[in-house]
Amino acid sequence: MLRDILEAVCHIHKNGILHRDLKPSNVLLHVDEITGEKTSGDSRKAPAPRALLSDLGTCEILGERGQSGHIHGEYAIEFMAPERLRGEESDEPADMWSAGLT
Repeated sequence: MLRDILEAVCHIHKNGILHRDLKPSNVLLHVDEITGEKTSGDSRKAPAPRALLSDLGTCEILGERGQSGHIHGEYAIEFMAPERLRGEESDEPADMWSAGLT
């Protein structure tokens, strides 16, 4: 699941977006269902859950800095990077910090 989370964070970063509020409740688990009946000798494995990021309501588009250094809204400070807690500018590494704690 950590790999799924990190890949999702890298994907949004490559598209110029900071999540800013990564925490366990913003990670959804999705399981693909196997279609068809399993027969004897069928070697299909049950699908593993995949982690998906949710709640991009507090995200920031890179380059649109506005009030990014200020803590406001319903952020979970337990998962916040130290520079965000200090009210400093933050970018991709702060999201990765939060992803690691999640």
